[in-house]
Amino acid sequence: MMKTVFFSAFLALVSSVALNIPMANAASVDEAKKAYAEREYDNPGVLKAQKAADLYGQLVSATADAKAKAQYLVRQSEALYFVGDASPAKATKLEKHNQGYLLADQAVKALGVKDVKAVTAAEIATLKSTLTPAQLNLLADALYHRGVNLGKWGSANGVASSLGKWPELRATMELIGKLGKDDVHSYGSYRTLGRAYAQLPSLLGGSTAKAEKYLQTGTSKTLAAGQVYSVNGYNNVYYAEVLKEVGKVAQAKTLLQGFIAANPATLNPALEPEVRRAQAEAKELLKSL
Repeated sequence: MMKTVFFSAFLALVSSVALNIPMANAASVDEAKKAYAEREYDNPGVLKAQKAADLYGQLVSATADAKAKAQYLVRQSEALYFVGDASPAKATKLEKHNQGYLLADQAVKALGVKDVKAVTAAEIATLKSTLTPAQLNLLADALYHRGVNLGKWGSANGVASSLGKWPELRATMELIGKLGKDDVHSYGSYRTLGRAYAQLPSLLGGSTAKAEKYLQTGTSKTLAAGQVYSVNGYNNVYYAEVLKEVGKVAQAKTLLQGFIAANPATLNPALEPEVRRAQAEAKELLKSL
């Protein structure tokens, strides 16, 4: 009996080491996931997202291995993105999105990318051959959160004031494609690039044609079963905005009406708060068509 107990304890210790999650912190992972799952776009819900960010920050500090630490950095960046996006205060948006950008950048560097704007084809091949499939997915995840936090920081800071960051944002999102991970976050790189091209003035690099192409592709590749709308709410909203801009009003209406009628709890369960918020924005956009 004593040998069995000792062996069970030994297995638990080995498992925690293999995952590089200290046993004392194992509960914090579940607590952080739970807090983030309870996020909402109201004060209590935002506090839940901030709690998740703080807990992931503790896990970052408790984890020695850089590649293992990257997973917590990305999740902390994700939680801070939500806090910044949900906040009405410009100063808070700038602070949280900048923090999220820097944390995701740490993860990107830990996984082998030192400068997103200067990655060679040979370096990309090396990343694909040396990183495990899980690590490669995590790198794409890190790049996505690096980029979306940078993009939201730029929106809060003002397009004209943030124009110098556009090449970095574009390079970050394009690198996801070069790694063969376009589908990460429901074609999140396409959604981000499409949104950026739509918002930038044409004289400063904006392009409605490029915006439409990116958003059409991202939406069409992530359609809900048998539907004309994407499982990602903001693929739909951003694409409909561009369709309105180019005069394809009937198509925009069809897209929005279908998306608004969808059940957010089943359309994308992991992103239910975001889907509900996107549906509210879709209703307002539909009124303008």
